[in-house]
Amino acid sequence: RLINTLGSGTPFGEIALLASQGKRTASVTCFKDAVVLEITAKDFYPFLASNFFLALELERIAWKRWLRDQERPS
Repeated sequence: RLINTLGSGTPFGEIALLASQGKRTASVTCFKDAVVLEITAKDFYPFLASNFFLALELERIAWKRWLRDQERPS
């Protein structure tokens, strides 16, 4: 079931890293060729700690998606 369509440069996977103890809340399927950056939790947290504004933006994105997910019928 399609939940959302993301555009170029849009992060995904942030809820698993920030809010759900590493548990995914969705899967991603690319309909076109894509270049994807993978970052492990081990590298993610120190990177986030040194980039305050990025941390705030990812928190905002995660919170917005989490709220939307709560409204979505299962």
